[in-house]
Amino acid sequence: MSNRHLKGMKGVRLRFRESSVETLPEPYGNKKQQRKSLLPLPTYYFLTALLFLTFVGGMVEVLSRRLPKPLMMDDVPGNPHRFISQRAMNHLAKLTKLGPRPAGSYENEVLAVKVILREINSIIEQAKSIHKITVDVQKTSGAFPLHFLDGMTNVYRNVQNIVVKIGSRQGSSHSLLMNCHFDTVSDSPGGSDDGASCAIMLEVLQVISRMDVPLKHNLILLFNGAEENLMQASHGFITQHRWAKEVRAFINLEACGAGGKEILFQAGPNHPWLMEVRRYLVYSKSVPHPYASSLAQEIFQSGMIPGDTDFRIFRDFGNVSGLDFAWSSNGYVYHTRYDDVYQIPLGTLQRTGDNVLALVLTMTSGHHLANTHFYKEGNLIFFDFLGLVVIRWSELVGFLVNSLGVGIALFTVLRNMKQALLTNDVGRRQYAKQLGKAVGVIVAAWLLTLVAVLGLALLLPAVGCAMSWFTRPVWIVFLYAVPGLVLPMALVLLASRHQRAVISSPWTLFQLYHDGYLLIWMFLLAVSIVFRIRSGFIPLIWILFPVFGNLVRNVFFRHRKDWKWLAAYVGVLVLPSSQCLYLILAATDLYVPIMGRSGAGNHAEAVVALLSTVQFMLLFCYLVPLILLVREPQRIFLVFGSIFATALLLLFFTPLGFPYSGRLDSPTPQRFLLAHAERTYHDLSGRVRSKQTGYWVVNMDQNSPDSVMSLVPEMSRAELVQSCSTELFCGLPYLMPVVTFIWKTHWIPAAPPDIPIPTNLLLISTEYHGHNIRRMTFNVTGPDHIGVMMSPVPGATLEKWSLVDGEPLRSAKWNNRETYFVYYSCASDPEPWRFWIDLNVPDKMNYTLDIAVTSHFLHGPHQTSGEFRRFMSKFPSWTVTSGWVATYKSWKF
Repeated sequence: MSNRHLKGMKGVRLRFRESSVETLPEPYGNKKQQRKSLLPLPTYYFLTALLFLTFVGGMVEVLSRRLPKPLMMDDVPGNPHRFISQRAMNHLAKLTKLGPRPAGSYENEVLAVKVILREINSIIEQAKSIHKITVDVQKTSGAFPLHFLDGMTNVYRNVQNIVVKIGSRQGSSHSLLMNCHFDTVSDSPGGSDDGASCAIMLEVLQVISRMDVPLKHNLILLFNGAEENLMQASHGFITQHRWAKEVRAFINLEACGAGGKEILFQAGPNHPWLMEVRRYLVYSKSVPHPYASSLAQEIFQSGMIPGDTDFRIFRDFGNVSGLDFAWSSNGYVYHTRYDDVYQIPLGTLQRTGDNVLALVLTMTSGHHLANTHFYKEGNLIFFDFLGLVVIRWSELVGFLVNSLGVGIALFTVLRNMKQALLTNDVGRRQYAKQLGKAVGVIVAAWLLTLVAVLGLALLLPAVGCAMSWFTRPVWIVFLYAVPGLVLPMALVLLASRHQRAVISSPWTLFQLYHDGYLLIWMFLLAVSIVFRIRSGFIPLIWILFPVFGNLVRNVFFRHRKDWKWLAAYVGVLVLPSSQCLYLILAATDLYVPIMGRSGAGNHAEAVVALLSTVQFMLLFCYLVPLILLVREPQRIFLVFGSIFATALLLLFFTPLGFPYSGRLDSPTPQRFLLAHAERTYHDLSGRVRSKQTGYWVVNMDQNSPDSVMSLVPEMSRAELVQSCSTELFCGLPYLMPVVTFIWKTHWIPAAPPDIPIPTNLLLISTEYHGHNIRRMTFNVTGPDHIGVMMSPVPGATLEKWSLVDGEPLRSAKWNNRETYFVYYSCASDPEPWRFWIDLNVPDKMNYTLDIAVTSHFLHGPHQTSGEFRRFMSKFPSWTVTSGWVATYKSWKF
């Protein structure tokens, strides 16, 4: 090319930069198109786009609530091998009619066992002869360490399991285990947790027993009678039952809510065949209504959700892999008196039953159960798309796909930079600097938004408006979703005005911030690669779809930046927005009810504010740069400002913000956990140094006890417990080790409770073994639920004990001292409990140990007294109370 041609091209480029026109002259678009490309978008374009995405969100909400049509008893003749939800509901009604069934109660140990055995025997009588069905009732005792909550050691005696095995007459040495539990917490009939799962298992047994073809491998149905006793019965089965050794995989059915969809929230460990192997699909293709997420698994196993299931027991003590399912919708009734059959839709039973039945038949008819060791290694990344299909790939494929996503994002940003350099009078270094500023502005906008909503979350409780979203989650949209969109837009718009001195075109500024968000998602995806985070599929979709949209706009709409350009831009965001909103709705269904039982010290309003704002800021991220293209952005801020101000006025001055409801069809009650307690403290000589009686009020959310002080006179005398620094486990009868979760509690002095069975601890002997090892043997007597807390003094250490082998498991620290929590339960035939501990004690140390014993009357006629019942009856209808008599006694040795 001649020098003259080169000079001509440089002149064209120079004139183009000076004119600030983004598209090259005539060969790249006519003048009318060039002028039109510089005009910002009308305000109503932006509002229309938001309305469209809101409509899409509404469709996602409808889709996420959809349940299949339930099959009734009249449908049995035409569906002989289908799951019948009405028949399952009949099983559930018989079980919940017994009322609460805590382990150790007559209702659980006798009546519930009779009901379940009667249903099983009825099914066996009608089963086809090709099936071999065996029933066993196991009574088991044992102990194990449990890394749950603050950490504890679990000791149990005589808990029960009902175990059923169905297989062919030829037999098989390989079995699939399916588990539920029929026991409940105190004061709850356990409709969803977990009676419905047992009803589903009975119906699965009934359907399989009437099939014309026998199972290739066995199905073991475990109806366990002590899960609420912190998973004791499942431990007894998997470690001691004669059929446990033939279990190759398991399906666990649980609930932390009533209704909705069952989510597959834990899978494995390893054994990817449970989801997919070599094109042979188990869960992802066998179930008709998939709902699964490795994101849910990572959240649950992180400990953010205060709960656990028998999945842990089968995995840790049986070395078996499996699938964990749970309902999470309508968690308001979880562990309350409202958890009955009326809260569970037939469509929910039908959906779960269809899925479980299909999954059982697929797993028991395949070849994997006989060769699980061949498919042991690896994990899957999995998630369902809007409940329609499960998308899954191996960790290796995930690594490759995520790495490709990082590369594509970086390539797209560099390509956009190259195009911007052609159309703006800036150098590469200057543009890169502005891109870095855009990323900084985005991060700063997020941080400032979080500070702002945190300030609002602290203000609302101060004016008596905390937890408005508890009954009406739509308040989350007005209080935290709107700021999550508007504040980042305002800060980005403000910051961009300083950048116009370098980049004057609003379209280039838009691209700058768009790529800034892309770089942030690229960083998050890179982090998920480095730390092997399986929920990296979320940043992946926020990279792939915007990159595809960027390509579409550059090819088809480079010279027409009008409503068609905006439609293409928003259209590309529909699928990732729908999927992420789908996940947000599921998360909201889960964490909003949990905030009503997570303890007053956890500041529910602040937690929900931060969590919701983060979710919506990420959801809205690619909408924020559009504000740079709006002709009159002040109108956008006026619209959303009006919405936010109106919401605050309604919240402050109307009853719409009241957080609780006692409606029987959809209760959202405030919870109160109460104990009519006696506290006794002994000194080193064994004399009583202090004794108190009263009501221990465990505050389950941040509104208690203020919310009922004007309605329950006794609550006006409630005093915040201040003894946590001076007494082991605050000197209170904790049923389980949750001091770090629930530490803000109150005490109301009251008359002594009626204690029919005294609790006592006796030091039987002290022996010396070797140098400095002091063995102390204790004898404990009391009711069927007892807790023992121990803390060696500084300088002394607990080396071992007779409870379990290995190093004793520590609990939460107290005054910088180690503590140990032991939970003891005897389901029947109680007897004194004797154990020993070995302390490593320096010479001439007399005071070596603080120890406390608690007792809990969780069932029977002595659970509450007349005075206690009168106290609980004063609570308003929009509350739910659960309570029992308890004692706490401490000694120093």
